[in-house]
Amino acid sequence: MAKFSEIINSGKPVLVDFSAAWCGPCKMMNPILLEIANKMGDKAIILKVDVDEQPQAAAHYEVQSVPTLLLFKNGVIKWRQSGVVPATTLKRSFYKILKLTPKYLKIKNYSSWNSTNPSTPYPASVIWHLTLLQLQHKVL
Repeated sequence: MAKFSEIINSGKPVLVDFSAAWCGPCKMMNPILLEIANKMGDKAIILKVDVDEQPQAAAHYEVQSVPTLLLFKNGVIKWRQSGVVPATTLKRSFYKILKLTPKYLKIKNYSSWNSTNPSTPYPASVIWHLTLLQLQHKVL
């Protein structure tokens, strides 16, 4: 069995879910993590760490509430969030870490943006109206 330090230094992004068996919000994260695991396939690793069984790991990463999610890349924490995190937020974090970039975007339900003039900048609120149609892996 691989050691925790070997896994987080493996080169793949690693999402670590610090949770507890008695924690209601932690149980809410299970289907979200399963969805992320299915979407990411072998591009990432997802680990669950029970803070009651591994208090030294929780202390080392200063986990003070559960669930707490840490996203590692090459052993470095790239993202951290406590509480229930929506699948879309997790996906965005993974895409950023994996250097995945949107290739095709479709605007939906945003009538005031001037689509006939491509030089018109997107208003800040349009970002929430973009639907990701395809992702392209950006090769470094």
